[in-house]
Amino acid sequence: MIRVGITGQPGFVGTHLYNELGLFPDEFLRIPFEDSYFQSEEKLRSFVRECDVIVHLAAMNRHCAEICRIEDETTGFNTEEEYRRFAEKANC
Repeated sequence: MIRVGITGQPGFVGTHLYNELGLFPDEFLRIPFEDSYFQSEEKLRSFVRECDVIVHLAAMNRHCAEICRIEDETTGFNTEEEYRRFAEKANC
């Protein structure tokens, strides 16, 4: 039996892959994954140890500072203060 972990399982491709593997319970064991594992090195390592194969489909948002920089370029913030106010609203 092959132990398969799928990051991004709730997404479009991940859902279909998860369901397809479920049709072959004698061949594949689906290892559960939660997005919160990305925040805990211990949980992520544990997940990796449980898997024979990992299909990485999870989309990760960029760090807020990167998003703020992109916003800065597109919105044309003129001052550091404007940028700071935007960052606070975006919870950066």
